[in-house]
Amino acid sequence: MERTGTRVINYIRGLVIYMPVFTILFFLFTLANTGIPLTLNFLGEQLALIGIWERSPIIASLGATGIVLSAC
Repeated sequence: MERTGTRVINYIRGLVIYMPVFTILFFLFTLANTGIPLTLNFLGEQLALIGIWERSPIIASLGATGIVLSAC
C-alpha cells in the first residue's frame, strides 16, 4: 500500500506488462528448479540416486521417497 497507494489488486500491475520475456523465463526456471522430468535438476537427482543405489539401495530408497514426498 505504501508504494501503490491502494490495496485493490486490479490496480497493481506486475512485471508482466513491462517485462514479459523476463516473466516467461522466470516461470521456466522455476519449473526447472522443481525437478520436473527432462530438466537439468531432474537429471542431477536421477544421477545422484543411481550412484547411491550402487552403494546402498536402502538409503537410495529413502532418498527417492523424500523426493517424491517433497514434490507432493
